[in-house]
Amino acid sequence: MKRTWIMAFFIGTALLAASCGQDTAESGTIPNQTERPGSATTPSQTENSGSAIPDQTESPTSGSSGTGSTDTGDTNAGSKKDAEEKTPYTVTDTRFEYYLNTIGQVEYHALVEVENTGEYPLYLQGAVYDFEDMEGHLAWTDDFISSCPNVIAPGEKGWFYNSIGASGAGDLDSSAEYQFVPALKIVRSNADPVFYEVSDTTLSTNALGYPAVTGRVRNTTGKADQLVNLHAVFYGNDGKVIGISGMTMMDLGPDEQRSFEITGLDLSSSVREEVISDYKVIASKAHFQV
Repeated sequence: MKRTWIMAFFIGTALLAASCGQDTAESGTIPNQTERPGSATTPSQTENSGSAIPDQTESPTSGSSGTGSTDTGDTNAGSKKDAEEKTPYTVTDTRFEYYLNTIGQVEYHALVEVENTGEYPLYLQGAVYDFEDMEGHLAWTDDFISSCPNVIAPGEKGWFYNSIGASGAGDLDSSAEYQFVPALKIVRSNADPVFYEVSDTTLSTNALGYPAVTGRVRNTTGKADQLVNLHAVFYGNDGKVIGISGMTMMDLGPDEQRSFEITGLDLSSSVREEVISDYKVIASKAHFQV
């Protein structure tokens, strides 16, 4: 009995030491922003500030690159460890607007564009959108945020966006001024991105006045996929993304081709066919990891 107790004590001590030795990584930058429609602003930040987007990233495996600092007892050791653990991405654009919709609800639309600046794929795991008044007090928050695509390769861009415009934003006052403060969770992906062939796409306006994209997707990977993400990405006259709308497709078999229609019912009222200068459809394998 005594020997069993001693062994349990040492095992418990080892597990506690291992858990205390885990660190979280922090990275991500945001460019200077001007006031957005709906009297909304995003705080101006410079690169490596680490404050515009409170990062919640997990530590990737060793060999990654990044910037920032970690408080350790050894300056040189801390700098080396910091360079290994930072998630290498940069926020390249943000968009935020809110207004009263046709049924009198406060509706908001926000988008964050990120670029993979590292040498390995990144998983866009999730985000939380906070809305603060001009004194920094939290007015409302939303964690029902989508990503497009789930995984981005080095040098590629991806987006976080809210897929439902009026998702409880009634706590916001459409006549007040707010700051948009997103918190992103981006980690090293344990798989490469997988994309499918898209063809025969057409942009039109549906009966409700929303942009709609039809087309065909083909699984050219040789393996069946149970869940495929389809996203229509819309660009404005300035070449920047002004809106994203998506859908999922179930059970796409090897070499199977299937038609689709993406209806932009969740787009901002400002995103209509007449202001869309270009668009693309991204068909990707849905990826999930803890």
